Formats: sequence, structure tokens, C-alpha cells
Amino acid sequence: MELFAKLFGAPQIASIVEMKLFLNEALRTVREQRFSQSFLLGEWTDVVDAWQLKTWDTYRDVARRGRKTRLGSKQREQLWTIFEQVRAKLDQRGLVTWPEIFGRITEHLSRVQDRPFDFAVIDEAQDMGIAEVRFLKALGSTRADGLFFTGDLGQRIFQQPFSWKSLGVDVRGRSHTLRINYRTSHQIRSHADRLLCIACGRRRH
Repeated sequence: MELFAKLFGAPQIASIVEMKLFLNEALRTVREQRFSQSFLLGEWTDVVDAWQLKTWDTYRDVARRGRKTRLGSKQREQLWTIFEQVRAKLDQRGLVTWPEIFGRITEHLSRVQDRPFDFAVIDEAQDMGIAEVRFLKALGSTRADGLFFTGDLGQRIFQQPFSWKSLGVDVRGRSHTLRINYRTSHQIRSHADRLLCIACGRRRH
């Protein structure tokens, strides 16, 4: 937020209420479609906005990893008609989304030599999205060891799958798995063991 404000001015971030309103308004302009509001919001959030797709060609060709509903070419065309209107409404009102904030800073960093930080330590890395990984790649591009990630894939719940390598962050051969849990105390483990024993006893009966 501070970097964006310094470069482009304080942003006005579109709320979830505003995004739903824009999507619903655009949806009403497209005939013979059966898209629900929840599907539209997910497609916008996980695909269009996440990848910062700005043209029909990029949306037509993007791999929609993690999205369960398969789309034909006609459906994609209808959806892009909706998303174009949403982008226009955001621009008209001077609103931005978080992926756009990261995207614009990333573009700026790709054009300059100086970086606002020499190193970055990122915790809970399993929760990062596409825009964040792109930003960090640009941030650490001048140093081989400029970025340090920690995370637990077992705690990844809401984030859609995507390839870090495809975004320029390759951790193969440079990562390590911690196999000893230092967080769980003896008291917590003992209590959990008792709960498991109770659950196992109930299943037997």
C-alpha cells in the first residue's frame, strides 16, 4: 500500500459489494447465459483479476487451473463481454483491486534498477496469489538470495493452484522440508491424543 501510494497516489480499493454490483449490472446485458453470481465472482477473482488479464486474447488462452467448471469458446466470449464492462466501471470510478495494486508496482519495478528492499522474508507463503508472487519476483530479481519463503501446504485452503516456476520463482533444489514440529507443546499433543482415543472408541461402538 505504501509503495503504491508513493508511486501512483493513495488507492481506492473496490469492495466486494461494489464488485458484485458491477458483475450483476454487466450480467444483465448478456443474453442466453446461465452464469451465477458466485461463479462470476470466482472467475473474476481467481482468473481474470488474479492474472490481470486485460484483453480477450489473454482470457481466451489462459489455463483456468483449479476452476471446476469447464468453458467452451462461446461461454468465454460471453464472460469476457461481462468482464470488459467490469473493468470499464472500475476505471470510470477510479477504483483498483489488490491484484492490480501488485501488478502496477511489479510493472514499475521491471523498468527501474533500484529496489525498495534488499531482501524479503515471506511467512505463510502458501497463501500467496499470482499477483503477489509476480511482485516478489520483481522485488528480488537483482539478488540470487533476495527472497526467503516459509509455509505449510497443508494449511492451503482458499488459494487456487498455480505454478511458481511459470512466474519465475523456482525453488527446486533450494527448498527444505521441516519434519519436526516445534510448535505443538506436550500439553496440546496429549489433549489431542485423548480426543482421538474418544473418537476411536465411539466408532467401535
